Amino acid sequence: MTAAQLAMDYHGFLGSHTDRGVSVEANEIRRQIADVYENLLKSFSLGQIYKGAISELDKIANQSAIPNWDGYEASQVNWMAVLQAYQLLKILPSAPIAPELSVDPDGEISFEWYLAPRRVFSISIGPHGEVSYAGLFGRSDTHGTEYFGDELPRPIVDNLNRLFSSW
Repeated sequence: MTAAQLAMDYHGFLGSHTDRGVSVEANEIRRQIADVYENLLKSFSLGQIYKGAISELDKIANQSAIPNWDGYEASQVNWMAVLQAYQLLKILPSAPIAPELSVDPDGEISFEWYLAPRRVFSISIGPHGEVSYAGLFGRSDTHGTEYFGDELPRPIVDNLNRLFSSW
């Protein structure tokens, strides 16, 4: 099973990636979420964006799997960062466009949403769940570092909403 298949097996961008429920009710909720997820993936817009991002992540990870993959002495992709990126993709809020994905020279995975020269937001996720972010919103900017656990850090959600608010 490939990493992309592992990522697609999870019940996607609808919630956290951990599941601690063991009751009959928890199993029913899990089944209902799976049904909703399957229907969303069948929709052209949401399904294509998500599947395209998963496919792109798989492609860039494989292309950067060896040291010096870029010809400028970049580190090979950090596979723990790739797994963190898959988890992050699964819980990102839906957006009108998919992020552009890339591997940073230090082996981390970057997501970038570019709308215009001063309307851009990017995040980079490392192997231990640290998420560095930066954004330009007209004359304003933002940056910081958060940690990714069971849910998307609030500043990431807020800045994505800020980016797409006038789009």
